Amino acid sequence: CTFLDLNNEFLKAYAGCQNSSEVVEVQNNLIEKFQTEAQNRKLERDFPSSETESGSEEENNGSK
Repeated sequence: CTFLDLNNEFLKAYAGCQNSSEVVEVQNNLIEKFQTEAQNRKLERDFPSSETESGSEEENNGSK
């Protein structure tokens, strides 16, 4: 990956800004978005979907 690949979303968002206040607003919105996405990924790792759990239970019950 290149710098432009990694930062494409930020650069596009900043390009639409008219002044420094808008840059700060865009920056804060993007940071919040990425933090929320990171929290969601962590929750998904900590708590597998019910399909995964029920599949494991069926496997465990079937092997007894």
